[in-house]
This record gives sequence, structure tokens and C-alpha cells, in this order.
Amino acid sequence: MHTSALTSSSPDTGPAATPAASGPHVVFIGGGNMTRAIVSGMFKGTGPSGLVSVVQRSDPNRQGLIDDFASAGLKVVASASDLTRPADVVVWAVKPQVLKEVVAHNAGLFGPDCLHISVAAGVSTQALRTWLGNEQVVRCMPNTPATIGMGAAGLYAASAVSSAQRAQVAAILQATGLLVWVEEEPLLEAVTAVSGSGPAYFFAFIQAMAAAGEAMGLSAHTAQSLAIATARGAAELAAQSDETPAQLQQRVTSKGGATFEAIAVFEQADLKGIVAKAMSACADRAQAMGETFGKA
Repeated sequence: MHTSALTSSSPDTGPAATPAASGPHVVFIGGGNMTRAIVSGMFKGTGPSGLVSVVQRSDPNRQGLIDDFASAGLKVVASASDLTRPADVVVWAVKPQVLKEVVAHNAGLFGPDCLHISVAAGVSTQALRTWLGNEQVVRCMPNTPATIGMGAAGLYAASAVSSAQRAQVAAILQATGLLVWVEEEPLLEAVTAVSGSGPAYFFAFIQAMAAAGEAMGLSAHTAQSLAIATARGAAELAAQSDETPAQLQQRVTSKGGATFEAIAVFEQADLKGIVAKAMSACADRAQAMGETFGKA
């Protein structure tokens, strides 16, 4: 299996050999869901302009990437030392609690001109710059809908990152969904609270709606299907409308009507306050994780 993985990752085989000579070499450290989402986007359409490699030492993620993308030109290796071309961009796609260790093991293999992108929650650019010995660092806070091209990510660039490098980062990530740059790094904790962790809030709300519908007599499948379709439709309507979500809500909330009664219950329970408290707890935890896992 190991031999097969290295053979599949040979830089001289497959359709990517020609463009790799002129375009940048983007190397992902870690082959999990976020790497898969970004790689999938990069290989859509005409594909990347250069070489794309993933360093993933263990299966099943490594073999899955080989099976799904090697024929399109993705190179998958078990170790960064197996790369046969220097990296131009390195994407650190590992959990924050192991990022320092992974950087220590691999950073010496990348040159001083590399641009580094981290998708690890909470770990500051200051910590990354110290560990890497490189000032060209961008933090990205993505979310799981990126895996279907409907994500929302916040980005922050250290001062040494040029506008051309920002554009390069956007080109790599653009197929995952909405990209928003923030100019102050602490705002990434707010991004975490809104969009990074946000899908979980909506999943919980969908589940609560489905459970209530089932309790009212609908089948589990019907209740869940209705809840999911309603959430999808409401989000798309909000995205396409010139009106604010508050205005859209008012349009379907006639005083004395059925929807009015439901909204009144939410207001009596202080839904806005509950959401604000939950998001504050999320942001605080993200900051605490960064302080714990981002120690120099």
C-alpha cells in the first residue's frame, strides 16, 4: 500500500506533468475533509495551473485521495521529504492541537519564499511565524459546507503578505464558497462563531424542527425532509433578496397568524440572547484554544 501511494504520487506521471512546470506548487499538509474540499475545487473545470500535492501519511485518507484525484494530476505522498519539487504555497490542514508538532517536523523542508496558509482554528499568525521562521502567513477559518462548494471562510493575512499573494490564496480557495478578508486578526474568532461553527447551529435547529414535526404525527423522514428543504429555501431566498432577513421574516409574520405565534414563543424565550450567548462562548473557546495550542 505504501509503495502504491508513492508510485501514484510520482511527479512525472499523469496529466499534471505539463502545467506543473509553469504554475505554482501547492502542498497540503494533511489530507482530511478540508483538504479534500479545497482540492476538489482546484481540480474542477480546467484544473490548477500548477502542481498540487498532499502529504498524508496514513490511510484511508491517503488512498482515498489517490483513488479520487491522482488520475487528474494530484500527487499524494506519505512524507514531505518525498516531494520532488519545492513548494511555493503550503497549506497546513491539521488540527490545532498537533499543528506545532507537525510544523516542527516539516517546516525545515520548505524554503524561505514559501507562502503559508493555516486552516487550524485559533492558532495565531504570530505563533505560526515563530514556528515557521517565515513572515508570509495567512490564516483561514473555513467551515464544513466548503466540501460542497458552499462554504464561508474568513481570512487574515500577516503584514508581510503581498496583495499578489492574497490573490493567490483566493484563487486556491475560491471554489469552496464565500471568502471574506478581515483586517484585524481577533475578528477571526467572530468569524469562527458566525460561520466556522455556524453550520452546527443550523443542524441543531433542523433536528429540533424535525423532532417537533415527528411529535406532531409526521413520519421521521417527512419531517426531516421538510425541515431541510425549508432551511435550504429560506437561506437561498435570503441570499437572492434585496431585503434583510428581518424584513423577510416580517413578510411572513402576519399579526395574529400562525407564524406570529411561533415567533412570539421564540421572542419570549429570548432566542436572540441565547444565540448571542452561544456565539460568545464559541469565540471565547476558539481564543482559549489558540492560547493553549499556539504557545511558542
